[in-house]
Amino acid sequence: MSTGAGAGAAKTGTADGQLFTIAAQEKTRRLPYYTSSSTAGVQQQQQQHQPPLRQRTAGNASTSWRYLPPECDAATNTCSNWGLTHSKTIELWQDLGPQHFPLPNISRMGSVIDTGVELRQFNVAPQLAANQSITFSRDGNEPPGGALGMGHGTHVFGIIAAGHGRFRNQDDPAGIAGIIGPAAHSVASCNCFGRYTDGRDGDVVACIAHAVATNTHWVINLSLGDEGLRSDAAHQLYYDAMKAFCAADGIAVMAAGNGVCVEGGCKLGQLGGRSYVGVDMSDAGLQPDGVTVKPNVASYPAVMAEYFPDCVIAVANVNSVGHLVSGSNYGAAVRIAAPGTGIVSTWPVFGSGNMWQTMTLTGTSMSTPHVAGAALLLRNAFPSANNTQVVRCLISGSSQQPQFLDAGRVLGGGMLNVRAAYDCLAAEMGREEPLFDCRTQEQVPPCVDALSGVRDDNCAEPYFCLTFNSSRSILPPPTNTASSTNSSSAGGRSCC
Repeated sequence: MSTGAGAGAAKTGTADGQLFTIAAQEKTRRLPYYTSSSTAGVQQQQQQHQPPLRQRTAGNASTSWRYLPPECDAATNTCSNWGLTHSKTIELWQDLGPQHFPLPNISRMGSVIDTGVELRQFNVAPQLAANQSITFSRDGNEPPGGALGMGHGTHVFGIIAAGHGRFRNQDDPAGIAGIIGPAAHSVASCNCFGRYTDGRDGDVVACIAHAVATNTHWVINLSLGDEGLRSDAAHQLYYDAMKAFCAADGIAVMAAGNGVCVEGGCKLGQLGGRSYVGVDMSDAGLQPDGVTVKPNVASYPAVMAEYFPDCVIAVANVNSVGHLVSGSNYGAAVRIAAPGTGIVSTWPVFGSGNMWQTMTLTGTSMSTPHVAGAALLLRNAFPSANNTQVVRCLISGSSQQPQFLDAGRVLGGGMLNVRAAYDCLAAEMGREEPLFDCRTQEQVPPCVDALSGVRDDNCAEPYFCLTFNSSRSILPPPTNTASSTNSSSAGGRSCC
């Protein structure tokens, strides 16, 4: 089996059945097209196709939403990056309000398993969990920086976790905001391609295991994949890896895939057209003519969503008007679709000197981090919720089906609705709002370790207080764990 960043790169034909294709090869296969670093086209598209706005109270309308990123308009409930509007992320941010968003406590960290990230990028640097980031490749473990294809991983990372404001005393001119919010050091990068234009299944699995070992497994994003046989050794490799991962309470969000090339000579930039046509993820060997069949072929690793529906989510691509794009894979095992067409996000600096560089890409690679970002936001809003509960609410909250322009296509769910998923999880957890900090007279989840922020069921005292400076940044807890009953203290365990 082979696979590639971008979920759908063609086979390498290697004898050992190992993965992937990226960098130069991915540009002629199934990666998103690279258009422009300008957001103007996306902004114009969003203005033409804005979804209906939810009615808000006069009290909310008069609130100063200073915590929102510059790209979002509180008055119209929209963001220039249309994915934040379409997925109703902006609505949830506003509902949470400045007391609850940005999230004051990030105890559930995530990972992007991809081509690595640009460490110098100003929308990446403050968000990246650098100490937990790494590279796995045929050379062994390496530093976390990307290589030839790191643009893809950087773009994916930004959709989840790009910063919301100034960095190093510079205003952000890019207008890029990740769904999780300005949560410092919240997402790690695991580069499973190294310096090469191909890679291996074993490196992807190593990244999955690394996420568990470093406690960055609460949500992992895999915008990669390709066809494979269920009889391949790689099938069992992924099955065993996901079984252990799910048992560790992780959520894996995977790209369903970008279809097959049906006209020959498919080129970069044609993903949204007819050159690539989506197929059923669970039967990826069935070609669009409905006749040519390669038995037992499926899209890997996304087909693991069939086997582990409580913790693995496969994601399809919809455009700004709610159409499932022709190049997106589909099927009953694909239970959610998310914005993935014309998505503006972070991009490597390369030789430009622009530390806020952006790029517009399209594909299920871009849809996947929208769902991963939503899952990570929910996991931190409700840290005591398990993976099954979060996945169930993401799926049940996505009740509105996309429009299918191609006959015979089905999905096992609807389009991502972050606000509905939050409401679902709030109801499931038995409370209307997450319990965050002493400042709002609310308790954090039971038994959270004050030093690590990780749940600890053996802790002696059930709650600790978080305190903030004037910019809503969390003040670090003291080095000791002495309790404090004063909510203005710098941390420590205490009861609110």
